[in-house]
Amino acid sequence: ILYVMVAGVLTGMVPYNEIDKDAPVATAFEQVGFKSAEFIVTVGALAGITSVLLVMMMGQPRIFLAMARDGLLPYSFFGAVHKKFRTPHLSTVLTGLVVATAASLLPLSILAELVSIGTLFAFALVCGSVLVLRIADPDRRRPFACPFSPWFPGLGVLLCVLLMMSLPGENWLRLVIWLAIGLVIYFCDGYWHSKLRRQS
Repeated sequence: ILYVMVAGVLTGMVPYNEIDKDAPVATAFEQVGFKSAEFIVTVGALAGITSVLLVMMMGQPRIFLAMARDGLLPYSFFGAVHKKFRTPHLSTVLTGLVVATAASLLPLSILAELVSIGTLFAFALVCGSVLVLRIADPDRRRPFACPFSPWFPGLGVLLCVLLMMSLPGENWLRLVIWLAIGLVIYFCDGYWHSKLRRQS
């Protein structure tokens, strides 16, 4: 809805074929002469992108830590916690190196498409998991139950897949390759050390 509203405002200000896709709001304000609005939008975009990147880079090592505690990743590296700061320092360094390498070698458009399809795929998996768990484990304790199930999770899967379909084909190939690498890691190491598998 927000995207449609912004697109409507922009096309009312500037013809759609003249909108810069890399910075649409800022350049639209620039073309109609609102220099102050262009500056505010640019500063807001930089602040927003920076905060999202920091949260993602701080969150990823903690996801690795949780996976290591479940036995899905080598605990000696991904489960290592700094004695003083109590943070997963080794995986934080690894995450920073991978992000810095990707940012320095890949075009921004490819990175944006990779992040988009990866996030949408993860959301589709989560929504699909809600549907599967309602059938496979109906008695599970659910302190945060999804309302209007199965309609909301089913709609979530559908919308995520529809958005993924709008991305170019080469991005799907990158997703398949990345997914294949993850599956190789899982079946070669994570599956055999999984605490959940051992308990069951």
